[in-house]
Amino acid sequence: MDNSDITHVSTSPARGNENHAVNERSSVSPANTSQAVALQNAAASTRNVTHEDSMLAASPLESKNSSVYVDRADKDGAKRKRDVDELADTSTSKRVVDETGILDDTDSSDESISFNDPGLRSPKYYRRLEEKFDAELARRAALSPEARKKEDFKNSRRYLKDHITPRLLVDRHGLPVDLDYYPRFILQLAPDSRNGATCRLDHCTHRIKPGDYRIALTPGMSDPRGPDYYHVRCFEHLLHMSSPHYAARFDADMEKHTPDRGARSILEEYISRWRLRLAPAQNQENPSSSIGKNKVGESEKYSPEAEAEAAEQQEEPVTIDDIRELADIIAGRAPPIQTESARVRARCIFSAAKAAVKDKWKIADEFYEQVRKAKTERIRQRAGIYYRPSINEDNSRNENEGCSWNITQYLLSETDPKYTKRHALSQALKGWKRDVKLATAETNKLNDAGRQAQANLPIEKIKRYV
Repeated sequence: MDNSDITHVSTSPARGNENHAVNERSSVSPANTSQAVALQNAAASTRNVTHEDSMLAASPLESKNSSVYVDRADKDGAKRKRDVDELADTSTSKRVVDETGILDDTDSSDESISFNDPGLRSPKYYRRLEEKFDAELARRAALSPEARKKEDFKNSRRYLKDHITPRLLVDRHGLPVDLDYYPRFILQLAPDSRNGATCRLDHCTHRIKPGDYRIALTPGMSDPRGPDYYHVRCFEHLLHMSSPHYAARFDADMEKHTPDRGARSILEEYISRWRLRLAPAQNQENPSSSIGKNKVGESEKYSPEAEAEAAEQQEEPVTIDDIRELADIIAGRAPPIQTESARVRARCIFSAAKAAVKDKWKIADEFYEQVRKAKTERIRQRAGIYYRPSINEDNSRNENEGCSWNITQYLLSETDPKYTKRHALSQALKGWKRDVKLATAETNKLNDAGRQAQANLPIEKIKRYV
């Protein structure tokens, strides 16, 4: 790093000047400090008290005179500007108001509340903040509990969308080469614990009990160093059901808190149906074909044979592997392009990659799909998970003959009266967990209704998914 990029800040001279200023202010009469006292009292409730503030607020005789403050700002401008910026950044009222979104319409052109004031902001600024904050609280109090909850869920969806917005790593040519930030939704089985984990959804007062299915948002919004945990039904309130990018974030934990095979199969079927439901809209938009069919400028420079071959290649959609291969060629890590048609194809890939960066959601999903497949294969090889009975093999077993049962039946069809699109996953997992508990229970501990329900279950098939 160059020395010009490094800024050294020393506070010891300012501390000496501060003591001298305090001595000067001690000789100022109380009559001349009334305005500064009013300013200080107005700001006291909304800022963090530092060592300097405690010295200046010790007595009225030590309060700041406005003219003395201006002279001090001119004399020690750098430190004073830093103090004002710190006040603006650490103001508790400002943080609270920003989170509620009621500071957006504050008139920053008003000189009395300008962010560029060299001194403390005027009492009018803090009065307006307090009025806006009280108005927001009154508006929220007037809402019904259901309307307030609906509004909170809407805000939480917006916060989640901002949190999971992906970031891509690009090379010096602007080509995306890898993922930099990509939060995921991990289905887990809650481990044994004394009290259980806290659900991070507002208005949820229940803890996540051991043995329950949960969604781990990784990394979390409350603390990026660890995940946030939600009940499956609570997390469904935050999903944008019309977005395929949310479906791409779901995955099952295969390393630590692994759910049973039935829950993993239900999740796979749930994601498959989600994508299938959105497929017609995606085909109308046809993003892959628009990326793969970018026109190449100055194509008349190439021979007709090369143009014909390139036209055939342009019909092929551009994939992540194509982009990575082109990045390796440009960086010199792969052999250079030899033919004219390959050069035309490379131009198409380059244009498509530059356009794809704008749709970072789509290209990030494609990157993660490759990571997911490679990771799943490694886990299966390490654990020796190669056998997975097919549906036909399941139905051909002798046990529970006459019972056409399949794990995907827990996901209700859209024509079922009990079906709800937003809570389809939690409904399926709830029904699956109920049947697992019943199928694995001891018969002598069940009542008559329980034994009858257990007899109607394909117990052997269910146990193969536990």
